[in-house]
Amino acid sequence: AQGTPYLAPEQWQVGISGKYQHSFRHFTGANETKSRDSGNSEVKNVLYLFSFDFTYGWTDQTSISLSIPYQIAERSQNNSAQGNARRVSHGNGVGDTTITAFHWLFDVHDNIDQNVGMGLGLKIPTGDPSQQDSRIVNPPVSGNRTYATTNDQSIQPGDGGWGFVLSLYGFKQFGLFTPYAYGSYLFNPQEKNGAATGRGKPGEEIMSIPDSYLARIGSM
Repeated sequence: AQGTPYLAPEQWQVGISGKYQHSFRHFTGANETKSRDSGNSEVKNVLYLFSFDFTYGWTDQTSISLSIPYQIAERSQNNSAQGNARRVSHGNGVGDTTITAFHWLFDVHDNIDQNVGMGLGLKIPTGDPSQQDSRIVNPPVSGNRTYATTNDQSIQPGDGGWGFVLSLYGFKQFGLFTPYAYGSYLFNPQEKNGAATGRGKPGEEIMSIPDSYLARIGSM
């Protein structure tokens, strides 16, 4: 609508995005354990993730972005000791904030319909990596007691580590369509964050801080 895909200097762009994830399938390597689903023993994660993004045009070629995520998550698992009732825990809160500087490699005035840019970001551990919740058995079981325990790492708002993000983005316009490609890699120098998992297997006592990558292609 503006006639250009670029932010002008001192111009702001604000965005809000949402993501829904329902995770319940179990795999050992590439093989799915379908008996977990049929036997009602699967672990279920339901996640709503919202991202609040603020981008400022620093120069014609460079912009600075701030991304603040917020999650609402629920995890449930079968408890055979209590009549196969499901234990439910919640992990809600602000996640890890990211500040990113993004630079277009080719002159934006001469490349309205195509360009390639690179980004370098810093991930700040603003999310809680060791959040606890009182597990509730659903449906209620006679004599059941709720107790506080550390949430599973899959629903923790943060990972507890400082990280760095490298990203690459490119687009090219073809008539009414503009295909694009995006890729990013997050690496964390720390290996563990000190939060106890509650697991007894050697090597699984403390939560790790994983690296992650993302690739996306599409068209506008």
